[in-house]
Amino acid sequence: MSVVEQLDLRPRRELFDEFMRNPGGPHCPELARLLKVMRSRTTMPWVAAIECPAGYRLVGLSGRGRPLEFLSDESFASLHEAETAAFAIRWRQLFGQVPPDAGSCQGTMHQA
Repeated sequence: MSVVEQLDLRPRRELFDEFMRNPGGPHCPELARLLKVMRSRTTMPWVAAIECPAGYRLVGLSGRGRPLEFLSDESFASLHEAETAAFAIRWRQLFGQVPPDAGSCQGTMHQA
C-alpha cells in the first residue's frame, strides 16, 4: 500500500492552488498534512531551492555528506517561483501528475 493510500491523501486542485498562491503559508490543515508527507525524507526524495548568482535553482538532496545535485539548468528569479516549482515536482512524485492547467509549474524536472 502506498503512502497516498495509507494516509488517504487526495490530489485536490484547491490544495495545489492554495500552495501556489502562498507557499510560505499559513496553510489549511489538509495542505499542512500533505506538505508534511511531501517534505518527509522517509516518504519522498528531498527537493530544495538554493540561491545562486543567477537566481534560485532546485537541487536534490541525497544524504548527509553527499554533494547537491542540480535537477536542471533552469533558474528562478524569486524564491516564490522556486518553491512553487519544487512543490509541483513533489506533487507529481506523489500523485503522478500535476493539475493539467497548472500553467508553467508542470514539475517536469527529473529527480536526481
